[in-house]
Amino acid sequence: MERATGIGGVFLRAQDPKALQGWYEQHFGLQPEADGCVVFRRNERATRANASTVWAPFDADTDYFGSRDQQAMVNFG
Repeated sequence: MERATGIGGVFLRAQDPKALQGWYEQHFGLQPEADGCVVFRRNERATRANASTVWAPFDADTDYFGSRDQQAMVNFG
C-alpha cells in the first residue's frame, strides 16, 4: 500500500490571486515560479526523497478543486 510522505500542495481561493501572491512574496519572501506557484523543494540529502510542496492561490471561481464553498485544498504527496 502506498503512503503519503508529506504535503504535496496547499491551494487557496482568492478574489485577487496575484495580489495575494504579492502579499506573501513581500511579507514572507515566497518567490513564485513562472506559472505563479511557489514550490518548496525538500533537501533530497536530508529526506532521501526528491519531493516538493506547492503553494498557489487560485481565482475564487475556480473549478480546480471542490465546490465554491471550499476555500482551500491540501493534497498529500
